[in-house]
Amino acid sequence: MEHVDGEAGLRDAVERARLDAGLVIPPDYDAGIRAGRQVTRRYLTRPGDLGSHDVALWTRSVAAREAVLVRAAWFGAAEGAGTFDEGLAATGSASVPGLRVRVATAGDALFPEGSGAFSASAPAMLLMFVFLAALLALGAWRLRRTLTA
Repeated sequence: MEHVDGEAGLRDAVERARLDAGLVIPPDYDAGIRAGRQVTRRYLTRPGDLGSHDVALWTRSVAAREAVLVRAAWFGAAEGAGTFDEGLAATGSASVPGLRVRVATAGDALFPEGSGAFSASAPAMLLMFVFLAALLALGAWRLRRTLTA
């Protein structure tokens, strides 16, 4: 991660491939969030740059996590559990007790114990893909033999 001063500097760094991608965060971001407004962040990348896809995935992931924290802080403030800033500080240290999940089947089980829906179809799919790969290899071999003859 690298901090670049200004949108023009970021755009230049992305265009000249010094950076794979960039995220433009507006200067009024914090004030907009505190005021309850939707604040737009812009993502910059070069068209067709495959390296930027990883950065885009991480950016979306972090933005989604941040949105959850902001919504939780606003919910707490709306329910009278303190101010938005107090709620935002609490979201970083909140803990949720673990859930215990118990699975039970009512009636007759569709699949035997220890197997699932993919257990029945996986062998057939494997056989189909092996057959298709062999068929393509045979076709490529015949084409090569025809072209070299």
